[in-house]
Amino acid sequence: MENPIPRADRDPTAAPRPRTEPDFEPRWQEEVEAVEEESKRAGPTRWLRWVVVLVLLGLAVHLIIPQLGNLHESAKVLRTLRPWAVGLAILSEILSYVALGYMMKRIVGLTGQVLTLHRA
Repeated sequence: MENPIPRADRDPTAAPRPRTEPDFEPRWQEEVEAVEEESKRAGPTRWLRWVVVLVLLGLAVHLIIPQLGNLHESAKVLRTLRPWAVGLAILSEILSYVALGYMMKRIVGLTGQVLTLHRA
C-alpha cells in the first residue's frame, strides 16, 4: 500500500506542504496572561508577608526567652550525669540522624534519582 502524500524523503522532487498558522493563541499564553493579572492584583499584599514573618519571629522570641532558664538547669543536670550515659545519648542521636538520611536516600531512590547519604 502506497502513501498518497508525497514526502521529501521519499520523493526529492515533491514540494513541501506550506505551513499554516493556527487561528487561535496557544493555551499557555492564556495561562501566562491569567497569572500576570493575578500577580498584579496580589502586589499590595506584599507587606502582609513581612508582617506575618515579624509576628512569628516575635512569638518565637517570646516563647524561647523564658526557656533559657531551663537551659541552665539542663546544663547542671548534664554535668551530674555519668559520662558513658551522655556518650550513649549522643551516639543514639547520631544514629537517629543517619537512619533518617538513609530513609531519605531510599525514598529518593524510588523516583530513580540518586541522593548520597552524606547529602541526605
